[in-house]
Amino acid sequence: MKTKYINWGILGTAKICDAIIPCIKSLKYNLSGVATRNKLKNIKFFKKHKIKKIYESYNSLVNDEKINFIYVPLPNSLHFDWCKKVLQKKKMFFVKNQFVWTQSA
Repeated sequence: MKTKYINWGILGTAKICDAIIPCIKSLKYNLSGVATRNKLKNIKFFKKHKIKKIYESYNSLVNDEKINFIYVPLPNSLHFDWCKKVLQKKKMFFVKNQFVWTQSA
């Protein structure tokens, strides 16, 4: 039986990633890459965490066939849209807070 490895991708460089990335690495999962909207602004982040692959858009990370698990540390208002895109690619996701907002009657 072929073992399928978890290849993580992260959408963005939120501060919470400073805690999440060491956890991913300590569990011996592969951190395949991180997407950013501003590569130059986040160069220290990439060096600190030894990120090998930098995606210059969130879509390019989501569309990468090598990545099968995506962490979504984006603002709450973006969770639904990005998690939906991840699911449409038949990938798993982990989101830092609530997935969607609901309004009770």
